[in-house]
Amino acid sequence: MKVEFRKFFASAVKIAGIGYVVVPGMIVFAILFLYFDRCGLLFRLEFSSAATAVRIISAAVAVVSAVMWFIAGFRSRLIESVMKDQLVTTGIYAWVRNPLYVAVALMCTSVLVFITCNLAALLLLALYWLWVTVLVSSTEEKILAAKFGEVYAQYCSRVNRCIPRFPRR
Repeated sequence: MKVEFRKFFASAVKIAGIGYVVVPGMIVFAILFLYFDRCGLLFRLEFSSAATAVRIISAAVAVVSAVMWFIAGFRSRLIESVMKDQLVTTGIYAWVRNPLYVAVALMCTSVLVFITCNLAALLLLALYWLWVTVLVSSTEEKILAAKFGEVYAQYCSRVNRCIPRFPRR
């Protein structure tokens, strides 16, 4: 049974990536943060004097994140490229290697800041970064490096995993 699951997991990762583990994990972290915040178990970095401004900024970040997620998932033709065994390195993927994960992380964090008025939620970005780095580097990146070799290595040297950077001209 274990061998069958490992084969299934390996084939699923090759096709769909590790997103079905990363994204639910991020959502669980966000829900736990919200629960612990509501129970008073977290320290608070409140901003009562600038609450409206921070809420507007966090709402804007949530909207930009949703747009980034849409562009990365649909406009980039990611699924089509994966099915054709092509590496996507243009568009938003020229800015960041994992825009879907970055978008979800920013969306979860900005929604938490909006709901809780607790800037400590920004610490979740570090947790999300660690979560993505560990999972993606041990799975997706190894598969892509084996499949695309030097082309992928050059792509990795130009484009960050999680922190968007505009392409050099």
